[in-house]
Amino acid sequence: MLTASATPGATLASTCPSCGHTEATDILTVADAPVMVATVFRDAATARQTPTGTIHLVGCLRCGLLFNRDFDLDKALAGARYESSQASSAHFGSYTETLAKEWVERHGLHGKRVIEVGCGQGDFMFALLAAGVGMVHGIDPLAQPADIPAEFADRVTVDATDFAAPHTLEPAAALVCRHTIEHVPDVAGFLRSVAAWSRHNGGAPVLFEAPATERIVDEGAFWDIYYEHCNYFTLDSLSVAFEQAGLRVDQREVAYGAQYLLLDASCAPTTVAADAAGEPDASGSIADPFAWIGDAVRFGTRAAEAVTTAREQMIDHGAGPGGVVIWQGAAKTVGLLTSLGPDVPIRSAVDMNTRRHGFHLPPTGLGVLSPDALSADPPDHVILMNPVYATEVRSMLDDLGCTDTVLHTIDSVCRMGGRQAG
Repeated sequence: MLTASATPGATLASTCPSCGHTEATDILTVADAPVMVATVFRDAATARQTPTGTIHLVGCLRCGLLFNRDFDLDKALAGARYESSQASSAHFGSYTETLAKEWVERHGLHGKRVIEVGCGQGDFMFALLAAGVGMVHGIDPLAQPADIPAEFADRVTVDATDFAAPHTLEPAAALVCRHTIEHVPDVAGFLRSVAAWSRHNGGAPVLFEAPATERIVDEGAFWDIYYEHCNYFTLDSLSVAFEQAGLRVDQREVAYGAQYLLLDASCAPTTVAADAAGEPDASGSIADPFAWIGDAVRFGTRAAEAVTTAREQMIDHGAGPGGVVIWQGAAKTVGLLTSLGPDVPIRSAVDMNTRRHGFHLPPTGLGVLSPDALSADPPDHVILMNPVYATEVRSMLDDLGCTDTVLHTIDSVCRMGGRQAG
């Protein structure tokens, strides 16, 4: 379960994977966290046997990066596989389609070859091709080349390995990397390789997307703390990491309801975008990381309190005949289950991704069903793990005949007297 660290705000000896600074601040601890959160299992017993590790979240006092000082890569790689596609959601599909088009237009990638590092199941590779890219080369040790649709088969190549030195010589017009850097233990080394790739390709752009830790801290979103995410970046700390690797940040923004960070960079003289909220100094640190670190320390304390509130709310909601269903059968739900503990009554999870239906989630073995399954037995309450889908999910529930089902957002459940969503 999640607990506030025994000494929140205490200074610890710990080496930052981004800037190398050796002092960090204690934030929070999650014991017995599943080491894989994007994986589903065929039976509940196997899901409950998922290996676990400790998340000991600390914050670098130089660059502001939050990281798990107890991260063990061997544990994270043990049996690693995932089913993380969100392509079934029209809302998310519209977002990725728009992002692909924007990157293709902004960087003139029509008809060009693009590399995607961390391509996963290929959803974004296919979005890039649909937006006009000529060819995409995916690099990911967990890539699934068998899933490439026939229409794209002659325009996609896949290298099922980690991004490494030989890949820096790969010719391409751009390098795309989405939701990968938060999994990389050696941030500095990884970005130096990305910079070497850009140099080899004449300063070609590198286009990154990562979870926004500002939103996690601001909302107290403890369910978004995972073992697999060894790093938690803000717009500033990610910019600093790029600058230290020799990459110029050309454009940066938050997107998707402030949940994601977007950075365009290239290998050029080290500067930071003019809209930077915290400018790096010559040592590669943000000018005043302490205000941000203070917010992070308070988040650790608030998160422990929110877990207690969420447990009370979920137990109360689960007391009725229809019980509680979680809307999402993936990482956020695993984070929630891990933090709440095993004794909270949850009927099932539902997910729009058909590849998850009939499978089970760690650490409790909770089953994942199709949303259609709710029509025969409407729940009293549905807890929505991502508020950006509130309108979409409310409409689906009504179409399924679940008009009396109360839809809550997870953030509201973590506050007493939580509000209805949608």
